[in-house]
Amino acid sequence: MKNRLSKLLYSMVWPVYDIFFGAGTPFVKNMRKRLIEKLELKKGQRVADIGIGTGANVPFIHEQIGPEGEIFGIDISREMLNKCRKNLDKWGIKADLMLGDAEELPYNDRSFDAILCFGIFNHVDNPDKLLKEIMRIATPGAKIVIGDEIFPFLARIPKLPENAVDVRKSRDSGILPFWIVEFKNRK
Repeated sequence: MKNRLSKLLYSMVWPVYDIFFGAGTPFVKNMRKRLIEKLELKKGQRVADIGIGTGANVPFIHEQIGPEGEIFGIDISREMLNKCRKNLDKWGIKADLMLGDAEELPYNDRSFDAILCFGIFNHVDNPDKLLKEIMRIATPGAKIVIGDEIFPFLARIPKLPENAVDVRKSRDSGILPFWIVEFKNRK
């Protein structure tokens, strides 16, 4: 049910989303940069942005991985992805975008060096399934950063699997406070 409600919500807010939460919005820009820094990205890496929305994280990811890196994004809202495509064209950045459900990621096992999942756990029906999918697509040693702006988020994060190492939980207390869980995939 949450997925359907989220799909409906984002099909309505996409025209104004970037005004409040876009890559160029001053108070959000710094928050997004701090979030991306936690991924510890390197040139040439393959990065998945789960819930890519309008692509507001993409410029900061691209800055770290360079043109030799690859960005993949998935979102449940066709309208958000259409806006993302327009933003990518405007920024001159390439990314592979897919319409889909984060609980059933359409990627091969062990495909990504880094995975960002921000603002999604509060929208899915089954957080355990989402976390299993994230772990499935992560390469051994992949850095995974999960964050959300909703306080009950930490309660919705399932127990991390045994192969989650170097686990850190934190709170970013900027203008838009959010909570973060970051870890690496040991397998």
